[in-house]
Amino acid sequence: MKWAVILLLGFSLIGLLSQQTFAAEKYTIKVIDRGNQPVADAFVIVWDGKDELDSDYTDNNGLWDTWLDKFTSYRIRATRNDQSGERIITPGNANTITIEIS
Repeated sequence: MKWAVILLLGFSLIGLLSQQTFAAEKYTIKVIDRGNQPVADAFVIVWDGKDELDSDYTDNNGLWDTWLDKFTSYRIRATRNDQSGERIITPGNANTITIEIS
């Protein structure tokens, strides 16, 4: 009986440890041109599937912060004037996601 309780508790603990909690983390979107220079005032849109999740303009350093789930795949598009660039990415542990526009 004692071993049955120990096994049951062990399996319960394994079940709890194997569950993943999905939470948004802060990521920086970096928009650059072909010369690897930052692009200020680029408009960035993030899609989660068909739904627009977030959007805004980059700062003077070509940067914009947003909150994403590291296990979810996103489509990220940046545009400025007649230039654009796009990536489909699952962020993972990368803190910065770079989009090149041309």
